[in-house]
Amino acid sequence: MKRRLSVLAVVGFSLMVIATPIGALTSPWHPMKVPTSPNRGYGQPTCLDQSHCWVPYGTSSAAGILVTLNAGRTWFASRLSTPVNVIDSVSCSSITVCAAVGFDMKAGGTPRAVALFSSDGGRLWSTATLPPTYTPSHGSWTRLDSLNCRSNEECVATGAGPAPPALPVSCGSGCTYVPGPTNGTIALWALTSTDGGATWSGSTIESSLPDQAYQINCSSATTCAAVGFGFGSCPAGQRCTAHGLAFYYNAAAPTQWSLVPVPTGVFSVYSLSCPTASLCLAVGSTGDAETGHGVVLRSQNGGRSWQRLRAPAGSNSIQSISCVNGHTCLAAGGMGTSSYVQPTVFLTTNAGGTWRVGAVSAVQFMGAVTCPVVRFCLMTGSLALGADPHGVVLAGSA
Repeated sequence: MKRRLSVLAVVGFSLMVIATPIGALTSPWHPMKVPTSPNRGYGQPTCLDQSHCWVPYGTSSAAGILVTLNAGRTWFASRLSTPVNVIDSVSCSSITVCAAVGFDMKAGGTPRAVALFSSDGGRLWSTATLPPTYTPSHGSWTRLDSLNCRSNEECVATGAGPAPPALPVSCGSGCTYVPGPTNGTIALWALTSTDGGATWSGSTIESSLPDQAYQINCSSATTCAAVGFGFGSCPAGQRCTAHGLAFYYNAAAPTQWSLVPVPTGVFSVYSLSCPTASLCLAVGSTGDAETGHGVVLRSQNGGRSWQRLRAPAGSNSIQSISCVNGHTCLAAGGMGTSSYVQPTVFLTTNAGGTWRVGAVSAVQFMGAVTCPVVRFCLMTGSLALGADPHGVVLAGSA
């Protein structure tokens, strides 16, 4: 499965944030000065423009958010009114109104979904109000994984938790799943906010199988696309193999969320970016990060359907993508074999038709990327796998 560089409170990644001009695939990557600690790792970065960016981070015991207001020249750590263990995603409606989602594990080690909001650009974060359904009693679990906010302070978040009855779920050998009375079900959730993430209401996307939405992108106030991994529409009692998934949200439809077919042979879809109301690009892999091949998908109707494009030759996994406009996108992933994977960036200037490839020698594993403008991108990556991560921040010259 995906080596997901979220900010889970699990030691094992030494991560860095990277900034570079989008066209400079061979330029060096330089460290940025950020508040850091030996066991800190960085998650999915987000930027409103070149100046205003936010990067969630995590250690073995707590999570936080780094903020820059000057294109990474200086960074500061946010203050959280209530400490949490994991922040998976941050999204801002403006330079002052921001939301974040994740989960906390204080109550007996059971994950509980957490949403945060800020009205001062991320300096101070307060705990948001979630519907009672998403804060269940002790003994069951919930989480929030992905988030997207628009300029009108409308936000959509996705997560997961048990669908009654809350029984154990087991993938079994080869990550297959047989739904039935001993497996229970997992609900894939969606929550919406109209006040920048301060309060939320919710609905279920798909409640029969263990699916996860890695990333969501809303091209309008009423339509969103999401991608992830799971078992999709698996008939009860049959053994099913996990595969890449896509979802589409239409606020005006009787059933707001729908499962969208993904081309065959796609093991997981890790990331997507929708630069226009109609165009979306998504990336993933045909297998895990070591044995698979890179996958590129394109939708020309806002995520209602997807077609598979030719992936960069030699890519074995593409973890993240960010599109600046309808033709220019930067992706992060790896090239090579199971014995050695070279961290790599991939650039397209024709909406995924062809790709330029550039090796990144400063990291061992690539993470997530965001590009607010053509000349500036932030990207997370890993120095090493192990029990003592050393998070750093890198920058490229313009």
